[in-house]
Amino acid sequence: MIRGINRQTIFGDDEDCVKFIETIQQSKEKGGFEL
Repeated sequence: MIRGINRQTIFGDDEDCVKFIETIQQSKEKGGFEL
């Protein structure tokens, strides 16, 4: 589990993390930017 500011949960489970990464990848392809 990863925590954010004030120890708030960012990803509750692996599925949340995978969905976030997929969304970032799609945005990169559409926007043409690098991370």
